[in-house]
Amino acid sequence: MASVVAAALTATALASAAAHHTPKAGSYSGTTSESSGAVSFKVAPGGKRVTGFTTIDGYNGMCKFTGGVGGLGNYTVTVPSMKTTKTGSFTGTVKASAGPFTGTFMVKGRFTTKTTARGTVTKVGDTCGSAASNPTTPDYLETFTAKQG
Repeated sequence: MASVVAAALTATALASAAAHHTPKAGSYSGTTSESSGAVSFKVAPGGKRVTGFTTIDGYNGMCKFTGGVGGLGNYTVTVPSMKTTKTGSFTGTVKASAGPFTGTFMVKGRFTTKTTARGTVTKVGDTCGSAASNPTTPDYLETFTAKQG
């Protein structure tokens, strides 16, 4: 019985370890859900930090307004450094400006393999608002996928 329990625990530990991805050091680039959107960053040696994360986050067109929307700016979101966790996740928050507008943006990502990361960039606390039929929908939210190379 003890050997069956030990085998089950070992299998669980191996499956858990396989699900965690320490990223490979180097330069990463990819696309976002924004039209013509790009994302780039580097992973430091040892995979412990994501550095120089940069993307453009603009209005995502998800708000259901009656009439048009104009004058919404694109924000250049640059997070200097984010620690990667044992599970391959990274999170960072930074302020960005677009003309007279400023906002706080949160980057959340995870390495799904040693050389691929996926995640989101969102303007914290910003939603479509009461003028839209979907007032709680984030209006500055993009997804990204980046690969090494």
